[in-house]
Amino acid sequence: MRMASVMKPNVSTLKASVETCIARDAGREKVYGEDTARVIHLFVSRFDKGVVIDTDEKSLAEIVLKVLASLPASAENRIEI
Repeated sequence: MRMASVMKPNVSTLKASVETCIARDAGREKVYGEDTARVIHLFVSRFDKGVVIDTDEKSLAEIVLKVLASLPASAENRIEI
């Protein structure tokens, strides 16, 4: 009987300043507003889990590359870009 390999979960926390969160919210199709961004930031900035990745002043592509770089280099997790 062959056992399927089980991947260990990987957790990342994406961090940004409240100012960055407000600016990103303002650029979205559906804007929730500065007050909402501040309240959400207050709650989610209280914890760090796994690999903490600072997203301030980074493009989406840079953030994705940092997340991918934080993954273990096992055969199951290999991604070609």
